[in-house]
Amino acid sequence: MGGRPAGETYTKLLGDEKYNRYWPMWGPKDEIYFVADPLPNEKAVKPGSADVRKSVNNIYRIPVGGGAQPIQVTKHTSGSLFWPSMSSDGRVIVYEENFGIWKLDVATGRTTEIKLDIVTDDKQNELDVETVTSELDAFDLSPSGRRAVISTRGQILTIATDRGDITRVAPDKMASRSQSPKWSADGKYLAFLSDRSGRDEIWICDPDGKGLKKITDLDGEKASLLWTPDSKLLLYTAADRKLYAYSVADGKTAVVTSSDVGRIGSVAVSPDSKWVTFSKQDRTLRSHVYIAPITGGEERHISDDTLLFAESNAVWTADGRYIVFTSSSGVSGGVASTTGRGGTMQMWALSLRDQDRDPTNRDIDNEAQGLAAEAASRQAGGRGGAAGGQQQPVEVKIDWDGLVRRARSSTPPLRSLRTRT
Repeated sequence: MGGRPAGETYTKLLGDEKYNRYWPMWGPKDEIYFVADPLPNEKAVKPGSADVRKSVNNIYRIPVGGGAQPIQVTKHTSGSLFWPSMSSDGRVIVYEENFGIWKLDVATGRTTEIKLDIVTDDKQNELDVETVTSELDAFDLSPSGRRAVISTRGQILTIATDRGDITRVAPDKMASRSQSPKWSADGKYLAFLSDRSGRDEIWICDPDGKGLKKITDLDGEKASLLWTPDSKLLLYTAADRKLYAYSVADGKTAVVTSSDVGRIGSVAVSPDSKWVTFSKQDRTLRSHVYIAPITGGEERHISDDTLLFAESNAVWTADGRYIVFTSSSGVSGGVASTTGRGGTMQMWALSLRDQDRDPTNRDIDNEAQGLAAEAASRQAGGRGGAAGGQQQPVEVKIDWDGLVRRARSSTPPLRSLRTRT
């Protein structure tokens, strides 16, 4: 290979051409290899014209002594040839071409691409163990009470309330956020909100995460997920001011009711899964409780404006005989009342049927009452009540004609609770 010029003299190898020359390398036969981008006909190209873009990078060679025109060695057309490097023995030049790695055999002028097969290392540990403390978003108990479903850090998990394994329900690779899980009364389904499809929708699956299914496709927020006691329907509200019921059997969704003002609130289902109570606002923004068939139909206000200013938070008793709700004002007759600077809140118990006695009177003042109570207890036991056996299905019966009257005759308050507001 050539050495340092004697007497530290310098020789200009190329003329005043305007094209670029990069990365000179001294070859094995006293030749200089370099990268250049000359135009095919440089003198005919106007500076600044589109023809300038026709220049492409390639490797050229020229004798060390000069006196000759450069010879093009490579024939690439991409214009993306960069970073050449001559081997220590001068036999090979390796360079980047169009985001690949190539090599030039200096002796033959042959170019070939170097194929790179990069295999990633396997993960040493596919699991991360995290301790979650005080980060629970929501939970719901299974029918047995031995398991619970929780949402935390955007994940749905089922856990044992006493002892047992933790199961992560329907995880995905997109780091989606899931929340608000609800366990069906028969233990077969979980319902929850998740944005795994790109926006918050309601999904159902079995407790192991199998059979995952998206049941909504609605713009806006969904909330208040609630299974019916027979687990046949899943109720939910949406930002369009409607109450929906999804049927597990046929996958169909029906509108139970809608509101003209504000969202549907405080939804509750009767023990026989045939009726639903809910609250919605009137034009004055007062909340009122209504009863309607769960399949949709005529809905009835449980009170009237002459008795109660507003009602909300209705729930059904397990025997299906009462609806318990709160009222922001009313005459004497609240079962419990809370008074504060913000006003008065009373709790009411509404009997759905006429009764011969005060339901809050549980005293046995004489032997006749004791014998009657004992006989009633034995009779209830024979039907599968407290004495054992399978409980008979609850059937809710409503005396519509006396509904408002019984609300008017609600029993006196049992006690008064004072809180600050």
